[in-house]
Amino acid sequence: MDRSVILNAALSLSAEQRTSLVKEIWDSLVQHPDQVTLSPAQERELERCWQEYQSQPTAGTPWSALRHKLEAFHFGS
Repeated sequence: MDRSVILNAALSLSAEQRTSLVKEIWDSLVQHPDQVTLSPAQERELERCWQEYQSQPTAGTPWSALRHKLEAFHFGS
């Protein structure tokens, strides 16, 4: 199937359905990290974040709190 056909079909979905689709696609990438290629800039940013985390491991926001905040923002909860 042509990429533009897939994109147009995805864009015809509701915001909630598109969000769910993006999550499913993202989850499929997480299951196969060897198939994901990072650009040099992305690799540098990942390394910068890793170094920052190692210097202050408790300074970040727990995933559960961040996820709640993002879901509340997106769905208006």
